Amino acid sequence: MGLGRWALAGGLSAALLAGCTTGDGPPGATPTATGGSPAATRCGTGAVRLAGSPAQDAALAAWVRGYRRACAGAPVAEVRPVPAGTEAVLRGEAQLAAAELPPATEPDPPARGCRPVGVPVLAAPVTVVHSLSAVPSLTVTATVLARIYLGQVTEWNDPEIAMANPGVQLPPTPITVVRPEHATAATQALSRFLAARVPDLWTVGSGSAWPSAPAGRAAADVLEEVRRTPGALGYVGGPVERGGGIAAASVDTDSGAVAPTASAVRSAVAGADVDGESPDVRVTVDPALDKAGAYPLVLVGYQITCRSAGEAQARSVEAFLAYATGTEGQALLERLGYAPLPDQIRGRVRAAVASLSED
Repeated sequence: MGLGRWALAGGLSAALLAGCTTGDGPPGATPTATGGSPAATRCGTGAVRLAGSPAQDAALAAWVRGYRRACAGAPVAEVRPVPAGTEAVLRGEAQLAAAELPPATEPDPPARGCRPVGVPVLAAPVTVVHSLSAVPSLTVTATVLARIYLGQVTEWNDPEIAMANPGVQLPPTPITVVRPEHATAATQALSRFLAARVPDLWTVGSGSAWPSAPAGRAAADVLEEVRRTPGALGYVGGPVERGGGIAAASVDTDSGAVAPTASAVRSAVAGADVDGESPDVRVTVDPALDKAGAYPLVLVGYQITCRSAGEAQARSVEAFLAYATGTEGQALLERLGYAPLPDQIRGRVRAAVASLSED
């Protein structure tokens, strides 16, 4: 499949989505996107502009398809892409915007009357990718990643990498390091992981001072750069399907190598901390997580919206998020490599979504 799931839905950067109230149960009679029990289909006429992000685009594409089926006949139109994140909402370019970090402290006074809130909708791996076709099952450790990105390990047959891959024939190929040009959420997650696991080694933070590689690639281009570069290593926010010269590495935190699968991400998020007041819910995964079967490099995907939107707009936003965080919307995630929100977190998120249209 070439670039796989991470890039498959990259065209979904923005869309106009009609307001629709879909429940978490089967009160209606319209077939669901998964062909399972029916879902409510009380659909309105309001529209919501949705800005995507590479880490969430495959999930958003699936949600849009399911939402359209649940809201058959509701107006839907494509619009040109706008940048995702809190700024898109503050500027009025989108009413919902994907982000892998919750919004910062709200502006005072609110920009355009908007007080941004973040609603967690999914969990995704930060996937370490490489182009070593001869080594499809590669394992990395925090020490290996830190030394590579510090420029201390420069060839694939280095003893440090060999220790993490016993019995694997590693080529004497130079490592070409690829990373995003900006301090993305994936970069921050990787940096927190390295600082927590190897604090004496990783002292350069999450900025642009990493000595091994210039930060010269847009986040959306990292996967393609790794694919076309022999011996390359990089990382992306979101799941990646092997193929087209790309493979995902497993990560070992001393509890065994763990691949970035949906179940391994879900295991990591099961113990996450949840705080914040409704509707602003924040989920934090311990960067020092060392749990057998749990993938330690995790992003929590948020949808950013305005707390102070007009009632009609808020109800349309609330309807789409109710679908995304409901039983059907969450069930669509795992086959794409994402992890649904654990039940204890999802209950709190659902309550937060239901409060969006309240004063």
